[in-house]
Amino acid sequence: MKKIILMVLAIATFSANAAIIEISTDKSIYQVGETITATVSFSNEDAFLGNVPFVQAFDVYNTTIGFDEALISFMGATTLNPFGSFFNFVEPVAEFFLPPFPSAGFLEVGSLALNEKIDLLYQLQTPVIDLYSIQFIAQSVGDTSINGLSASYIFQGSQGGTIEPVEINSTSFTIAQVPAPGTFTLSLLALGGMLFARKRAK
Repeated sequence: MKKIILMVLAIATFSANAAIIEISTDKSIYQVGETITATVSFSNEDAFLGNVPFVQAFDVYNTTIGFDEALISFMGATTLNPFGSFFNFVEPVAEFFLPPFPSAGFLEVGSLALNEKIDLLYQLQTPVIDLYSIQFIAQSVGDTSINGLSASYIFQGSQGGTIEPVEINSTSFTIAQVPAPGTFTLSLLALGGMLFARKRAK
């Protein structure tokens, strides 16, 4: 009975969209050749802070992301199980994660819970739900970003749910050149080499 009440509550929330999709990176400065890991999350924090009345639930989401191919190169994406778990929070809910196919600096990443079976309590009790992680390789020096271009979600799509557009943010970071050894370090190496050569000569 409690689950039915929560479902009715979740369906009623679509008139007040409280959610936002956030993109964050694990660091703000990378070096050329490093792996950039970004996490894309569905945030209900406004609802938990009392700024809007209801939390949003979803069993389908879709995102479109842009990036600068001259500076970063796409590697892959991995689901972070946004639909919760069954059986005492042990087994992740089965989902159909749509791996992205990059095209001219764009990625479309989405997923849906199989048979619309989600852990509704998990979604309604979690302020920030991680959707997926995405990896890039830093290729060239410069300031760049991973841009959130568009996003949407659905709760109970096959049972009358509608597509709800949702705000998606962007994240910026810097790619720096791998630092060359400092003058002091080079001097120490040279001195060490001279001492070693002198010992061998003796």
